[in-house]
Amino acid sequence: MVYTSLITDEGILYLAGRSSMVVKSTDFGASFINLNEYQRENLYDIDIHSSGTGVAVGGSKSIIKTVDGGTTWSLQDLADLPPSGYLNGITVISQNKYIVSGSDYLAIVENDQIVADVPIGLDVMLYNSAGDYLIGLRSDFSDNSIVKSTDQGLTWETKVFLPDHNYHISQTPGGKIYVPGQEDDIYTSIDGGETWEIESFGNETQIRRLTFLDENNGIASTGLTLYMTTDGGETSSIISSGYDIRNLHFISADNIVYTTSNESQTNIYESIDGGDSFQELKEFCSQTTSSFRDNDNTIWLAQNGGHINKYNPVGTTSTVDLDNELLTIFPNPIAAGQDLRIKLNSPISEIMVNSISGRFISSIKATQENTFSTNGLSPGMYSITLKSNNGEIMHGKFVII
Repeated sequence: MVYTSLITDEGILYLAGRSSMVVKSTDFGASFINLNEYQRENLYDIDIHSSGTGVAVGGSKSIIKTVDGGTTWSLQDLADLPPSGYLNGITVISQNKYIVSGSDYLAIVENDQIVADVPIGLDVMLYNSAGDYLIGLRSDFSDNSIVKSTDQGLTWETKVFLPDHNYHISQTPGGKIYVPGQEDDIYTSIDGGETWEIESFGNETQIRRLTFLDENNGIASTGLTLYMTTDGGETSSIISSGYDIRNLHFISADNIVYTTSNESQTNIYESIDGGDSFQELKEFCSQTTSSFRDNDNTIWLAQNGGHINKYNPVGTTSTVDLDNELLTIFPNPIAAGQDLRIKLNSPISEIMVNSISGRFISSIKATQENTFSTNGLSPGMYSITLKSNNGEIMHGKFVII
């Protein structure tokens, strides 16, 4: 989408638009030159290894790589990829090895070189490093199936045929694998993908995405509605609704994050009370197709227009103790207008309140009882900075409902 244009006195035409697109033409629009470092393509999948190597893929042969845990990213030019080269999935096996998949081929890349081509198209891949196996979803006109590889992608074995396309795989910490389908059924495996059974998620139909914290506690999206189960999927209840709910992250018993998307924006919602309430905490330009949560609980977003963004959940933010003393902020969540109390042995000299995006709201002198009023603050999540009499600083957060 073009937002603005300019013609210079020399007749050079410049166009600028979405996703940092800037192009120019010296022949009055007959041809254009992209002035970005690389042609930004929509990104469809992202994966980051514990070593700091990460890869995002999509578009026309678009492979973006980081080797420093996401601080910097660069385009990877693999000349041997097929000309069409639209990439659907990525899994990073090790610091120097990753696998990319397209609609009709798969490439195994080691030390930035393609070392093997495999004539199979996969929409999604899941790699289990402990068992050293891959589970993939194969989708074409004649073969929709769940496949497995035990030699890091060189060969694949069909495990079960599916009635329709499937686009999502998840695995619990205990190893149970879930593949929700376009129909009402959910395919599950408890033996590393060797055998599969059909289950449901409560009474809900057409589950599109789901993830489990453990064998009992899980969340699932039908697209517009988010459900929770506490009994392994036997029953479920609605905990949120919105526009196109996707990218689910069940971080802890209290902390849940999901995104909603449209063509131009991604909104991030977070709960720190186990799904009882959600707050919209962040907005990013462009739609997010896929995301990945790393070992530090940072959520990485692969977005349209070639954007890679990240979000650090508020519920995982650690609190710095003063001299190993416990900080307690209560009640939390708190009703608007109530007094918030802070329990800390050290005297507090100042309390600074910021929005969750970092905007300064107010600075309050603490009372002798270490309380302050929430009058005038709108419902939402806030960060709080406490300064002690001896100059030490610590941080916390609270939610107004």
